[in-house]
Amino acid sequence: MNLGNADLINVIRVNRKLYSFSHSKKSPLRHILNLPFGWISVHIGSGAKPNRYEGGDQCALEYTVYLKFGEFDANGISKNAYRRPRMNLEFLVFYCDEHFNIDTSDDGSKWPTPDLYINDHPEKAYFEYFNLKLKYRGLEAGLGAVQAFIWYIASVCYRVKELTLNINGEEIWKAMAPFFEDNNITLARPSIFIENFKFDSKALFSSRLFRNGLNEVSCYEAEDSKGNQNDFLLNDKILKSRDVMICDNSIGDGHVMAFDLSSVIILRLEGQTKITAKGVGEFFRKVYAADESKISLHFAFFHSAEKFEYEDVLAAASDIPSLAEITQIIESNNGSKEVQSVLKCTSGRSYKVRVKKQIYYSIASIETIK
Repeated sequence: MNLGNADLINVIRVNRKLYSFSHSKKSPLRHILNLPFGWISVHIGSGAKPNRYEGGDQCALEYTVYLKFGEFDANGISKNAYRRPRMNLEFLVFYCDEHFNIDTSDDGSKWPTPDLYINDHPEKAYFEYFNLKLKYRGLEAGLGAVQAFIWYIASVCYRVKELTLNINGEEIWKAMAPFFEDNNITLARPSIFIENFKFDSKALFSSRLFRNGLNEVSCYEAEDSKGNQNDFLLNDKILKSRDVMICDNSIGDGHVMAFDLSSVIILRLEGQTKITAKGVGEFFRKVYAADESKISLHFAFFHSAEKFEYEDVLAAASDIPSLAEITQIIESNNGSKEVQSVLKCTSGRSYKVRVKKQIYYSIASIETIK
């Protein structure tokens, strides 16, 4: 069957007969699916405009895509599994013969299929893990090779339990997006890191790749194709991610309250945000009021251009009944004031609340203590 591992798993889940067939001792599927758990990390660069010399038409390096992959240890499905790297590949795209010829990277055209490069490269005999570079003429050839490698890794080498995408290039992502839409690389929730990137957030997160949601999301100055950050930040896939890190000056109290506490475990909102003491206090009340059996969040961090103090946060969350409060106040000579407090509430739960006021900004964090 010419299907990837993720597709094969979906097929055998259809009914008991197919499941039994796939697990039979004589079944070829049993051996195909008996692969180690692996991980893939793809870094899509922003690219560079042609570097044209005066009086000439030569151009330097245009694009770079980094592909790193490896496998988990024997406890690959555990939370703290060790990720053992196997290979770090760098795909270089050139548009002129001069720079292509003087570059010392391997010529990608001499390695027509990923299996030859991964399994037969001379360095494999000397190193368990190594870094390699492949160069290509033109974006189509370079991205075609990247996609072929990803497909080979996910279909022949590993059952991919962790896929990470680092995107800071609009043009390359548009060229890569159909590949992830058409190919089932992993059944797990992928992680995505976005930086200085304008895109259609609705189109991005409606991709087949994100159908099960996001494991981790990190955004730096990201916005949708219309330049609107708010619509992007309030996307349902982001609000229900397990680990969220967003650095954006447009974040306000409304964004803080929108996150789903039953899904989010770690929340970090940084930058010159507009989050107020009232917003932090109301979020604290939301954490406290949530059903303990459903809440997942255990740490939230807020960076704000607003200058507020610990007392302001508690005032906004004044209806939270506490049995005891252990407070430590730390003041410095530069005008900053930090308050750390452990609140033991009547529900039996405890929270560590920290507020640090600087001259130009405030930092607040809430940590649930089990």
